[in-house]
Amino acid sequence: MMEMEKAEQDYVTAAYFCDQCKQRHKIKILKDIFEDADFPLSYSHFHGDPIVNATLYIDANYKVRGVEYPKGSNMQQNELDNILNSSKSQSLKSIPTEHIYAFQFSEEKKTTKYYNKPGYEKTFNFTYIKKLIRFSTKFMKTKEECNEFFLKYSDYWIVGQEMFGFMLLMVVDQSIDVDHLKTQATSIFESLCG
Repeated sequence: MMEMEKAEQDYVTAAYFCDQCKQRHKIKILKDIFEDADFPLSYSHFHGDPIVNATLYIDANYKVRGVEYPKGSNMQQNELDNILNSSKSQSLKSIPTEHIYAFQFSEEKKTTKYYNKPGYEKTFNFTYIKKLIRFSTKFMKTKEECNEFFLKYSDYWIVGQEMFGFMLLMVVDQSIDVDHLKTQATSIFESLCG
């Protein structure tokens, strides 16, 4: 696990107009994700209430050149409650939904489900997290069928699981016991895979 903090100069600002919420957004993006990237770079930006999932296409000069709105399903809090409550795992049932801030579930690199805690204003850079995961797998001695990742930030955990073309990234409160995160993420992963 690693602790990650970045300084203001490590970010660039990209701006775009969202056709869904009819507002202009300025977002800060870590410069690191542009290193060795294929352009245009795709970047997921979740915002609003109800949640809007905007995929931005950004060029090497940090200009947004296009925006798409994937058809992935925005899960509501009650759907997440149902997944947690239907689990056979007592540790998963013990997670209050309000301790899960966000998640993104992808199949073959396309977002199919996502969740952002209602009223939670922080935007999570899932594109950067995916890049970290893919970068770290280059150094693995053997390719595993299932890759798991736990990143510790100052006030939350990022949990990642990748298996057979599916990927789950979750942002959870630090108060959740790290020893149970694997079980919790696996159970949600299996529920979303169907």
